[in-house]
Amino acid sequence: MLMSSVVKLRVINTVGSTISGIYALVIGSFPLALMNFCLIAINIYNLFRLLKSDKEYDLVEGKGKDAKAAV
Repeated sequence: MLMSSVVKLRVINTVGSTISGIYALVIGSFPLALMNFCLIAINIYNLFRLLKSDKEYDLVEGKGKDAKAAV
């Protein structure tokens, strides 16, 4: 993945969709505006799910060939 954080990706995507949705309303492209506002809703839903998650992950040290696989 090119983004180091899924939360950061969702926030950037939400900002971009908001700008694109507003622009679509200004030029009168209602299907594009609808699509962008649906994307905003999906991103906000997933952001709340990601931020509310109680999961914790621990780093496990690899041995032998497994340690070199993460390069």
